[in-house]
Amino acid sequence: MSLLSLDILEGKTSKYETNHIHMIVDGDISFPVTNMNDKQYGTFFHEYIHYLQHFTTMFGVKICTMYNKMFILYVDYLKHNKTVKLPLELWKEDQGLMNFISFFNDIKGDRNCPHHIDEVEISPIEISLAKSNRCAVQIGLYDFENDIALENGFKFGYTCIIESMAHLIQSFINEELYHPTIPYCAAELIFRAIYADKSHDIKMMISLCFCSLMFDNPGVAFWKIQCKLPPKTK
Repeated sequence: MSLLSLDILEGKTSKYETNHIHMIVDGDISFPVTNMNDKQYGTFFHEYIHYLQHFTTMFGVKICTMYNKMFILYVDYLKHNKTVKLPLELWKEDQGLMNFISFFNDIKGDRNCPHHIDEVEISPIEISLAKSNRCAVQIGLYDFENDIALENGFKFGYTCIIESMAHLIQSFINEELYHPTIPYCAAELIFRAIYADKSHDIKMMISLCFCSLMFDNPGVAFWKIQCKLPPKTK
């Protein structure tokens, strides 16, 4: 695996991986945390939020369970085989893991979107389809700068939710931070399209993301939960 992720618009980005808790941070990280400036600490804390998401939410625990099961399979294989043939791909021999990987690929949604986004459009039909098909929600977008309107702009799911939540929390530490790209701004764009009067309620957006991670399909849960909020001010 590469040490750092690559975002097509942002360049190198830090990352936290679920499989046994390794965190790669792009920057000068030093301890104690009081030695870091706001930018460094914010970057570190963003990845630490992903750690918390995995161990404090139902969906995160489910992912960790699958990773642990996969880890056990690999350890057992290495223990009983003197010759290792790569790639192993042992999950293909376990129907439970295969089912979960297929399900996760359907609900995780997009990690990036090549378009500039000024506004988003949410279709109730797409939400219903995502619920029925157990997949991420298709979101329309408007790019006024380039005169582009797309019905299938990006898929809003697990990835957008965890990255949006971490990005919003990071903004409390580094107030100058804003990544105007998917997945980091996805939840904020959608929330503001629905609740213009609450457009600066960052804590509400964070709570909405966190609660969505308690469900099997976080992307769909995001809509179900926001429907319980008070109606927007006309």
